[in-house]
Amino acid sequence: MATVVSLKDLDATFAQRIEDIQAALPVFQALKVAYAKVYGEHDLRYQTAIGPAVDQLMAADSTAGPELHREVLALLPFEEERAETRYAELREKTLPDLAEEIAVLLRRSQVARERHYAANLLASERERALQTDIAAGEAELACLNAAVKEKARWLGVIWRFFAVNKLVRQRNKTFKAVTALQQQLEQHRKDWQAVRQQESESQERYRQDVQTKLLEQARLQAEFDYLDDSERRAFLAHQRTARAVIDGLREPPPCPLPDLVTVLADLAELNVLRDRYQEALTKAAHLEGLFNGLTQGLDGFRDGVRKMIQQQTQYSSYLKPLRVTVPQASLDFFKTLTAAKKTFGSASGFVEDPVRFAQQAQGFVAALDDDTIRVAFESLGAALTEATEKQWK
Repeated sequence: MATVVSLKDLDATFAQRIEDIQAALPVFQALKVAYAKVYGEHDLRYQTAIGPAVDQLMAADSTAGPELHREVLALLPFEEERAETRYAELREKTLPDLAEEIAVLLRRSQVARERHYAANLLASERERALQTDIAAGEAELACLNAAVKEKARWLGVIWRFFAVNKLVRQRNKTFKAVTALQQQLEQHRKDWQAVRQQESESQERYRQDVQTKLLEQARLQAEFDYLDDSERRAFLAHQRTARAVIDGLREPPPCPLPDLVTVLADLAELNVLRDRYQEALTKAAHLEGLFNGLTQGLDGFRDGVRKMIQQQTQYSSYLKPLRVTVPQASLDFFKTLTAAKKTFGSASGFVEDPVRFAQQAQGFVAALDDDTIRVAFESLGAALTEATEKQWK
C-alpha cells in the first residue's frame, strides 16, 4: 500500500537509507579481506598438494578404482583434442603471426630511422646555411662599423653627416638582418631538438614493443617445442585430465589405494573450503559495489528532493507544501535497505561462517536486482512529477 509523505519526510527517508547502506559497507570490506586471506591459505595448500596428487593418480591409472578410471577416460579425449588443437594453432597461426608482427615493427623502426637520418641531413644543411649567412652578415657589419668610424673622422661636418648617416642606416639594416638570422638559427635548433626527442621516444617504444613480443615469442616457442612430440602431447593430455578430475572432487572418491584415497580426500575437502570462501568473497565484493552504486543513486535523487524543498520554502506564499504518494515498489526498496543494515551491521559471525554470509547475501542480491532498483527510482520519480503537476499549479 502506498504512503503519502511530505518532501521533508522523503528527504529524511533518503538520508536514513543512505546511512543504512553506508553502515554495511565497512562490513563488506572487512569480510572481503578476511575471506581473501582464508581462501589464499586453503588455495596455497591445494596448489602445493595437487602436483604430487596428479602424479599419483596418473601412476595408479586403472588401479585407482573403476569410478576414477571412468572419469579419466571420459575427460581424456577432450584434453587430447585440446592439446592437438593448441599444437596446430601455435604452428599454423600464433607463432607465424607473432613473427610477422615483430618483422613489421622492425621494418617500421628502420623506416623511421632512415627518414630521420634524411631529415637530419637537411637540418644540418639548413643550419650550415644559416651560419654562413650570419657569418657574412657579421663580416659586413664589421666593415660598416669601420667605415662609419673612418668617415666620421676625416670628412667635413656637412659631408660627414650625409655620408655617415647613410652608412649608419645600412649598418642598422644589416644588424637587423643578422639578428633575424640568429633568431632563425636558434628556433631551428629548438625545433630540431624537439624532432630528435620525438624520434628517440618513438624508437624506444619500438624497442619495448619488440622486446615484449620477443619474450612472448620465446615463451610460445618453448610451449611449441614441448608439444612438438606426440608422446609429450599425450602425457600433457593425461596430466590435465587427472588434474581436472581432482579439481572436480567435492567428496572422497571410492578408491582401493589407501595412500591415494587419503590424498584425494584432503583435496576434496580443500575444494569445498575454497568454493565456500570464493563464493563468499564474490558476494561481498558484489554487495560492496552494489551498495556504493546505490549510495550514489540515492544521493542524486536526494539532491533533487532538497532543491524542491528550497523552492517550496522560497516561494511558500504560493507553493503549498507538497504531498507525495510513495509507490509500493519504492517502499519495498527502502525496506530492503533497512533490512541490510540489520543483517550486515557487523562482520561478527560471518567471518567464521562464509556459507551463512553467502546465503544472506544472495537474498539481497536477488531483492536488489537491476529491474527492482530501476522500478523503485522511476516510480518514485513519476510520483514526484505527478505531485508537482497537480499541487504546484
